[in-house]
Amino acid sequence: MKIGLVGAFDRNNFGDLLMPVLFEKQYKLNNSDKNVTFHYYGLTKKNMELLKSCNTEALYNCYNNCDIVIIVGGEVLISTYKLMYLNLQKNVIKIFIIRCMNKLFPNYIEKMAKKKLKGKENCPWILDKEKLKCKKLIYNTVGGNICNNDLNATLLNDVDYISVRSKCNYQNMFKINRKTKLYPDSVTAISNIISENDIIENIGSDILEMSKEKYFIIQTDYRNSKDIIKKISIEIDKICDIFELKCILLPIGYAQGHEDQKALLNIRKYCKNKNVSMTRKTNIYETLYLLKNAEVFIGTSLHGIVVSTSYGIPHMVLTNRINKLLNYVETWKTTSVKYTDADEIYNNFCKIYSNNEKKNLLVIKNKLIKLALDNFDNINKIINEVYDNYEQRKRIF
Repeated sequence: MKIGLVGAFDRNNFGDLLMPVLFEKQYKLNNSDKNVTFHYYGLTKKNMELLKSCNTEALYNCYNNCDIVIIVGGEVLISTYKLMYLNLQKNVIKIFIIRCMNKLFPNYIEKMAKKKLKGKENCPWILDKEKLKCKKLIYNTVGGNICNNDLNATLLNDVDYISVRSKCNYQNMFKINRKTKLYPDSVTAISNIISENDIIENIGSDILEMSKEKYFIIQTDYRNSKDIIKKISIEIDKICDIFELKCILLPIGYAQGHEDQKALLNIRKYCKNKNVSMTRKTNIYETLYLLKNAEVFIGTSLHGIVVSTSYGIPHMVLTNRINKLLNYVETWKTTSVKYTDADEIYNNFCKIYSNNEKKNLLVIKNKLIKLALDNFDNINKIINEVYDNYEQRKRIF
């Protein structure tokens, strides 16, 4: 039986790269006897082996090719073709031209991007079950509040199981599909699914060396930090000096629209403390290892927050500009400090770097992991029902 895992796995963004790996591992943990093959679909065909993720086929190849199709997660409900196309670009001049043209001719750029990506639907990830010709269509802890137009509502109403990851997503989606459930992001269960051996086997000696001393992590995307680089650097120096901690600057999203490496290189340039270092480009296991062993995580990455929650690492959001992050933290109450302004990083660090924060987080972590595993169980039951019918038909014929 073939299962198609669908998502933005063809770009270098930690959460997107991690989700298909995690989903397959969790299924096989409890269903090792099942003859199931997983196929991975992004918007383009891409080799992601260097990042230890899944090589993708182009999404149009998924049609009439899988028994079950699962959109594995991410902020997929509001995605446009032009945004996805931009995220895949590396040529600076081309990016500049597309952005300029989008200001003048947004509809044309959307149509152009859809044609380039050979899109079959109105939105990249809102798929038509009838066209897919699959037995079950599943959306797993997805995000984004869609425009409630008739076409999207009709397609999403045909989805067999849909879980969303924040209250505002739930309120919007439940009006469209009454089968909608609210669960924390599925990556919350990662500490129960990926073993320490799996992680250690996939990390370089330089990452092990970098993490020997106690450290906290700063991560930020370029768009939300370009105006506050110097303020962030001053606060990092203060924490390093007073707490005698090392700071690791960890890029998590390299794709267009994220560009963490650009922001963090600038921050490193302004930091005066010698205990501030920046990682090279890491694979998903190296990123995971650094996150799970940190003292504190501060950043703009949702999956940086989610992984920190799973391992009981105190954390907070850097800036109050990212709604999906603030909505998630508000829904699941994973931190006593929802977000920090750039010039308050040190003061808020003092609040969350405490035993009380860790004790409270341990309770929250255990509760959310159980919920995340319940969501996986719901999906596994659907998969196994289809599998049993599939095997029964094989025996008959």
